Amino acid sequence: MDALTDPVRIAEAFSYKWTKYDEYSKYGVKYLEEVTVVGEVKIWKGCEVALYVSLMRITGSDGSVRHWGLSSTFEPKTAGEAFDLYALRTQIEERHRQIKNFWRINKFTSPDGALVEAHLLFTLLTYSLVQLYLNKNHR
Repeated sequence: MDALTDPVRIAEAFSYKWTKYDEYSKYGVKYLEEVTVVGEVKIWKGCEVALYVSLMRITGSDGSVRHWGLSSTFEPKTAGEAFDLYALRTQIEERHRQIKNFWRINKFTSPDGALVEAHLLFTLLTYSLVQLYLNKNHR
């Protein structure tokens, strides 16, 4: 069984309702993103829990059609909710990368624990203020 093509075929065969998610242009081609949810998929061998497959269909003005999906035990309330939550993942990973690689939290050297704690808190406070500034100015 293919983890993507089977839910896509189920959605098409049973006329699932596709709702508009986003619209954009790239290299002169206009794309329309539509989403739907195939609920309680229990056709995979070895998987004993019900899965919800959130599907996205990307249709281009050049006639191209692509699909991609997210499978989870989480039951989304709307068709786009799973994709909205997935978009947060990249933001979280970017912040972790910044903290680990550029703010050098693990490079503090001091024999006094209170000094390390104060330095760490000051650095995280500075990071938070910088992030608030960037968000306020839409950067």
